[in-house]
Amino acid sequence: MQIMKLYQILIFLAILTVGNACRTVVDWELESAPEKLTIESYISDRSEPWKVQLTRTRDYFDNEEADAVASAFVTISDDQGNVDTLQHNGEGEYMSNGVRQCVRGREYTLNVEFEGKSYTATELCRDQLPVDTLLYFYQPTRNGFIDVGYYVFELAQEIAPPGDYYQWRIFRNDTLLDDFGYVLDTDEFADFSFFNSNIDLENITLEYLPRPFPFDFQVGDEVIMEQWCINKNFYDYLIEVTNQYNRAGSPFDSPPANPTGNIAGAYGYFAVYSLERKELTITE
Repeated sequence: MQIMKLYQILIFLAILTVGNACRTVVDWELESAPEKLTIESYISDRSEPWKVQLTRTRDYFDNEEADAVASAFVTISDDQGNVDTLQHNGEGEYMSNGVRQCVRGREYTLNVEFEGKSYTATELCRDQLPVDTLLYFYQPTRNGFIDVGYYVFELAQEIAPPGDYYQWRIFRNDTLLDDFGYVLDTDEFADFSFFNSNIDLENITLEYLPRPFPFDFQVGDEVIMEQWCINKNFYDYLIEVTNQYNRAGSPFDSPPANPTGNIAGAYGYFAVYSLERKELTITE
């Protein structure tokens, strides 16, 4: 009997020890990393001022806002010898003097001179064909993750051969819809569903239409669609951003990392794209 009691006590102590071990809190002391320049800029063939945002990185657990950079020399040039010098507009934002517009087929280079270092990136303003039509259909029943409502899709032609990459921005009554993150696709594979010119417009159903935009609308909603033709490197960059954003914090997640930009020596991205835009209003 004494042996049995001793055995029970030992089991209890073992369980208690394991339980305490599971509750052990480990405080990791992370080393401070040197500050690094972050550059973000998106320019297109739409007439608007060109902008470049410059900030410095901060430590991982630092809750303060990133420091804006106000003392850089920033230019954007094309492969025809045209150069624009951007002026600091406050809060680390540099802006061109007046509206500018990329020319499709030309390459554009961003150059930032800051604290004795030069940061550059170059991208092509890719061409694309106009969107023929923006249409919608009514989905009367819930189908998987698709709610009841009106769904928008486009009909458009595409430049051959395959090798083009796209991002779409969809607005409902002037509000950008980003419930699903970035809306991206490529024509690398056959039957690129957004560019389907053989749709039977009299018999549209969710099953028949491969890829409507994943946002539901109601009667009276005003819809704006922007189609960006982007470079592959920017497409890959947005995929990396999406993967990091969707991390669940589980042991099976890949280690956190900064997305791979196109600016040597700095974080961020200099993106150049062409833009096609269509609008419609949902009616019964």
